[in-house]
Amino acid sequence: MARFDAYTPFAGLFIGQGTIVRANPRGSSWCSQPGARWPGPQHAEHVRDTMAAVAGADPGQLRVVLKPLPGVIHHGDYVLVCPHSAISYKEWPAASWAAVAEAVMARGLEVVVASQPARERPGMPAGVRFIDVSVPGMARLIARARCVVAPDSGPVHLADALGVSVVGLYAATSTMTYGPYRDRRFCIDVHREGFPAGVRYDSSKHLGSASMSGISVDQVTALVNASTGASSG
Repeated sequence: MARFDAYTPFAGLFIGQGTIVRANPRGSSWCSQPGARWPGPQHAEHVRDTMAAVAGADPGQLRVVLKPLPGVIHHGDYVLVCPHSAISYKEWPAASWAAVAEAVMARGLEVVVASQPARERPGMPAGVRFIDVSVPGMARLIARARCVVAPDSGPVHLADALGVSVVGLYAATSTMTYGPYRDRRFCIDVHREGFPAGVRYDSSKHLGSASMSGISVDQVTALVNASTGASSG
């Protein structure tokens, strides 16, 4: 089974912080030790419960432990954008981010992009700040944000665990299985709409990248406004 490193840095979300859970690229097979196998999530099952089962943990006892970090990464009244996912077909079209950033800044909020050094940065208007961060640094940056805007990715789950509002962009995957575990109020989920006609819906199935274009800039902007308490009028 191919190692899916996206889950490895977040092993610390489990009690004991020593269990690394890995999946193949489409999440259909999981393991926590060499030679072990566990089926991926089933329809209507949340991936956190799948991960807990693979790790041998009680889902109700999972918690976030943030290690002390020296210094301060950022202060400000900002919306944090995390545009990248471990798998590119889960990502929103890069050109759409700039329009959202402009709308957010027009309401007096700063936009910070948590960028990955190995990935191309989306084009953004002047005034947007890019910050390259490690996984622990990401946790500190998320903890100070007004809200986090991201496709299906690790930062979504970390923000939800930290009690930060998440505007999640879901089309290639569903919020039912892959969305925030605790609070999905501000998530967009058009996964069902992209499911093949005549095929029984399955929330655990991944769709292609074309499905992400079904999420509009207006939808995202409206939910950022709602999650930050900004008026849309």
